[in-house]
Amino acid sequence: MSHPDIEAARKALRELTDAPKPVSRSVFNAWDATRQSLFCRAGGTITNDPVPQRRGSVPQAVVPMTRADFLKADLAARARSIR
Repeated sequence: MSHPDIEAARKALRELTDAPKPVSRSVFNAWDATRQSLFCRAGGTITNDPVPQRRGSVPQAVVPMTRADFLKADLAARARSIR
C-alpha cells in the first residue's frame, strides 16, 4: 500500500470511531440547540422513536370486570332474587 492509501484508511478509521452513536428523535428533541447543532456537525444520525406493539384484541370473557360492572351485575342479581 502506498502512503496516500494508508492515510486515507487512517482517516476513514478516525471518522468511524469519532462518529456519535445514533439517537432517537425524542432524545434529540430534549437537547438544547447548541448540543443539537454539535451532534449534527459531528455527523450524528437521528432515528425514529420505536413504536410500541399494539395489543391484540382480548375476548370479552377474558376482560376483567370493573367495579361498576360488578355493581351492575350484583344489582341485577338482587332484583331477580326479590321477584
